[in-house]
Amino acid sequence: GRHHIAADYAPPASSPSLLPARALSLLWFPAPPPPPSPPRFSPLRRPPGGATRPPMFSFPRPRPRAAAILPCTPLVVLLLAASRPRPVGAFYLPGVAPREYVKGDPVDLKLNKLASTKTQLPYEWYSLPFCRPAKVEHVAENLGEILRGDRIENSPFNIAMNVEESCKVLCRMVYSKEEMKLFADKINEDYRVNWIVDNLPAATRVVEPATAESPSRIITIYERGFPLGFRGSADIPGTLENVAYVYNHHRLVLKYHTDPAFEGARIVGFEVEPFSVKHAYSGAWPAPGDGAATTPALQTCTPAAPVSHDLAPQPVVEAGEVVWTYDIKWEYSDVKWASRWDVYLYATDEQIHWFS
Repeated sequence: GRHHIAADYAPPASSPSLLPARALSLLWFPAPPPPPSPPRFSPLRRPPGGATRPPMFSFPRPRPRAAAILPCTPLVVLLLAASRPRPVGAFYLPGVAPREYVKGDPVDLKLNKLASTKTQLPYEWYSLPFCRPAKVEHVAENLGEILRGDRIENSPFNIAMNVEESCKVLCRMVYSKEEMKLFADKINEDYRVNWIVDNLPAATRVVEPATAESPSRIITIYERGFPLGFRGSADIPGTLENVAYVYNHHRLVLKYHTDPAFEGARIVGFEVEPFSVKHAYSGAWPAPGDGAATTPALQTCTPAAPVSHDLAPQPVVEAGEVVWTYDIKWEYSDVKWASRWDVYLYATDEQIHWFS
């Protein structure tokens, strides 16, 4: 049969660009090839001088057959692979196609691992006693994050498309001295927070300190993540030398783009400005699990007087409470969805690129 002809053929070594028909027979015909022909023993020959040489073995050299070989090109390989259809499955990769939101649609904020260039040891987000949702779930945004070894989890943040929030309380946590030390150790080891919204990593927003020549101003740093906290120093007013302070208030700035070509809006930017503030509030805090009780009003954060860097920061030294809060701001952007990653391409985990 045709498969026996193909299986018997073995091309010479000088033809590396040809695909042996034996390989084609394995792809097309399940029948095993016949056994090879036995070797032929060549009789002894006496060269001039009367000396003898050892026996030589030779194998029959088949005649080339034009129908038994094909050029080994990528097109041929693809055609061979596609010629035998098999059932396949598919799945959606977030971030590959744009997603449109209408006002009020929920927007998920996902939490990636804590990472440090100082220790090179990543930790899951909930390895520290942060505010937690009712059920912690592990999710992945795309295939690249799986290959990187990222551990992405859901968060208790409540974000709605184009709905702004001010001084939103995430939770109030009462920590022991040992739990405070967990935060202090990670801050001293320069651990960074990595958040994701609509497959976009957070870009850090910080304040450039004021000088005698220029006042303070907000600087946006496009790099992965932002610091978990900072260490106090004599140069930072209201802080103590070498004391760790945690960023417990975050201002989320989400940028969106609209176009007549599609309905709704697309998210094209995600910036975070972290603050450390020792919150004060009026009244008693409700007991855990008391859903009917209302959270007392904050004195350190109101819509008219938002959190600023002039407030006393939140240390993580002794046992005590930490109130976690956040703001949500929405800004229109002329950046299109296809170009929203451009600002991240100029910076890596080790580099910092400044945009004022």
